[in-house]
Amino acid sequence: MTGKASTRKKLALRKAALNKTSVGALKPEDKPYVVWDRAIPSYGCRVQPTGRRSFILRYRPHTSSKQREITLGMFGAITPDQARKVAMETIAAIHAGQDPLERREAQLLEAERAVTLSEALDRYASDHLAHLKHGAEQRRTLQINLTRLLETRLPALRSSDFAEIVSHKRKTAPVMANRLRAYLLTFSNWLIEQGLIEAPLITSGGKRRYREKPRERSLTAAEVARVWAASDQMPYPWGPFAKLLILTAQRRGEVAEMRWPEIDLGRCVWEIPGSRTKNAKPHTVHLSDVAVTILKGLEERRKNGSDLVFTTRKNHPVSGFSKAKRQLDELSGVEDWRLHDLRRTFVSRCVDFGLDATVVDRVLNHVASSTMSTVARVYQQSEMIEQRRHALEAWSDWVVKSAGGEQLCEEVSLDAGSTALRSGAAALDA
Repeated sequence: MTGKASTRKKLALRKAALNKTSVGALKPEDKPYVVWDRAIPSYGCRVQPTGRRSFILRYRPHTSSKQREITLGMFGAITPDQARKVAMETIAAIHAGQDPLERREAQLLEAERAVTLSEALDRYASDHLAHLKHGAEQRRTLQINLTRLLETRLPALRSSDFAEIVSHKRKTAPVMANRLRAYLLTFSNWLIEQGLIEAPLITSGGKRRYREKPRERSLTAAEVARVWAASDQMPYPWGPFAKLLILTAQRRGEVAEMRWPEIDLGRCVWEIPGSRTKNAKPHTVHLSDVAVTILKGLEERRKNGSDLVFTTRKNHPVSGFSKAKRQLDELSGVEDWRLHDLRRTFVSRCVDFGLDATVVDRVLNHVASSTMSTVARVYQQSEMIEQRRHALEAWSDWVVKSAGGEQLCEEVSLDAGSTALRSGAAALDA
């Protein structure tokens, strides 16, 4: 036997008990070589001249006499014990008639063909969310919170990915985390129904939901005065938006998407179509003198032919509420309040005015409760236009007086720089 043949035979027969110590001690040589495990002869560790070590398994599939080789993993990424376990499982699969290389190639092909989370979300939005009243809001929430996973293909997603997102949201916005979790659960179930995934990415069990407490915050007269005065310092769209939000007592989204064709300044009414209300029913809102004055001022500066009252991009409703709210907080000095608390403030003042609860509910466009008596539900379902007009007029008068005086009915600032209300706010604080 020649020297070269003897060397090749010696290298081919290298064996050792593959463990962390023995594999870690393997040194690179000029050419790649394999050290085979003593207990599992077909399982070995290949050492490259660069020093990289990988665990391999050689086998003959039942359908061929040709020997094949599959890489089980890289040393460092997996331990020798983990690689040994994978080798034993692979050998068992081979004995059962499977070809691990063919199975891996099929999995890779399937992964290449699999849609990304972004593509799946687009389909979900089109097939399901498009038919929901607040589907656009759900999609926006999912899009924002799933940003880092959007380009991930579905087979690569793990339930821990969604759990981590919800857990992170719970630290900063626990109530929103509840909404996000519900949205993800519905999305996950849809993915299963479509055959895009096999196991749910989030379940209805798991960590307990954050217990939500009903808010009871309403603003005082002094706080309303400060918020109104602060809106004077904010240019279009946020200054006028804040004022109309106060005066109409309607929901943030409804005011933000207010359109000129819905407004009749001559009749002093705003007709919100059912497509934009929470209960999907058309809603008539009376406009007080102050609200009409603000809208007339906005109509004069209407630009680009947009139907939207509040917009900076013609065909898109105003957005960026969080930033605007922070500015309103800084200018007003009012703490621990939300825009929605303005509706609760309206309710509190209406109680002080002695107004009927059914009238207040109609102004807010609340759905009749199933626990009410039949008579009460009939009263609440009636239009009560005149009573609602009286309620919003009384509310507007209270806001005006709180903010600084009757003169506001005749002169209402629309842009930054006005100081008409600040003296009133200061007087209330004194």
